Amino acid sequence: MFLVVDDELVLLFVFTYGGAGSGTSVTAHYNDINDILAGWGSAYRLTEVDVARFLHNGEHVPSLIG
Repeated sequence: MFLVVDDELVLLFVFTYGGAGSGTSVTAHYNDINDILAGWGSAYRLTEVDVARFLHNGEHVPSLIG
């Protein structure tokens, strides 16, 4: 699932299974994803994005995305 933040495409998570939509962890495969992109000759790389400005007092990131 992607979200556009400040004109940048942000990868949030990957649905891999049906039903409730469980999926593959992007965080756990961060380096693998970047290695694949590099292997394809792409200049794109995953980078972290700060979403703190979108959170309300006491919320954390899972509250924002699901």
